[in-house]
Amino acid sequence: MYIHLFFKRLNQLLVMVNKKKSRRNPATRRMKKSVKSTRSRSISKRSPSKKRSVKQIALFTVLRDDHKKLKGIMNNIGGNYDDKEIMSELFMQMKEEIKIHSRAEEASVYQPMKANDDTRFLSIHAHEEHALVDHMIAELENMNVDDELWMAKFMILKHEVEHHIEHEESEMFNKLKSDFSMEELDMMAENMLTLKKEEMENTFIDSI
Repeated sequence: MYIHLFFKRLNQLLVMVNKKKSRRNPATRRMKKSVKSTRSRSISKRSPSKKRSVKQIALFTVLRDDHKKLKGIMNNIGGNYDDKEIMSELFMQMKEEIKIHSRAEEASVYQPMKANDDTRFLSIHAHEEHALVDHMIAELENMNVDDELWMAKFMILKHEVEHHIEHEESEMFNKLKSDFSMEELDMMAENMLTLKKEEMENTFIDSI
């Protein structure tokens, strides 16, 4: 009986010793760290666009800056209702800003979205909103700013643009961030800046 208890205790001690050795073994620790590192890298590859927050993504900064500038112009139009000359000048500025922004955004952002099944509907919806805004601008161009209906139609246009901006900066930004890699989003930003520059140059040439 005593011999049996002796060997049982001896086996317990051997198990404890082996556990301590495995903790002290640097090769074992390195192997565990390597496994963790590999897992971390594989996770980051699956969701590369989540490395940066929405505020840190260049494309969203470009779009937000355009939206902020456009909202400022529209607010100034409403604030200069008594000065028709200034109001007309601001309207022309708004028209050019929307044209430059929309054409660049449609080519650099909406087209890649349209090629992605998960974002295709969003891109089509946003494109149709651009078309509606263009139609409303054309209507206002054919009206006299002295016409009391002009401001009424402009306020509807303003509401539509603000709705479009809100939709983009919430749902669309989130879908872009989840469905496209950081490299793809950075490429969109680069293409948009290039296209905006080309549109501005074309607008300047047309005005000469």
